Amino acid sequence: MDNRARWLADLDLLQPAPQIDGLVLVKNYDRSGRPPDEVTMMERAQSYGAHAVFFEASQNGRAPVAQAFIFISSGHSEDTAFAELHKRLWSWGGVPLIYRKLPGLIQLFRCAHVT
Repeated sequence: MDNRARWLADLDLLQPAPQIDGLVLVKNYDRSGRPPDEVTMMERAQSYGAHAVFFEASQNGRAPVAQAFIFISSGHSEDTAFAELHKRLWSWGGVPLIYRKLPGLIQLFRCAHVT
């Protein structure tokens, strides 16, 4: 695996989390002084059980926009509960992508509506 992508494969093993621009862990998230849009997205990520949120860089002084929720699972890749979660996230439309890390596998799901 390319070392540039290794952080995603090892995300649940690394303590503390790697310094990746835009990657914000849900656990122990410190909302002090953070933009309200970011705090709201982090609360939403926590409610969905996400491990982390990947934000794009802020532009023109605006708050960064969430691009992906990252989930870590030890379950099976064919998981009906996760399929239902993906359906809920698709319906919400708040992030365009979901990454799901499983042992030996990283899945990518689209959650954006294409028009």
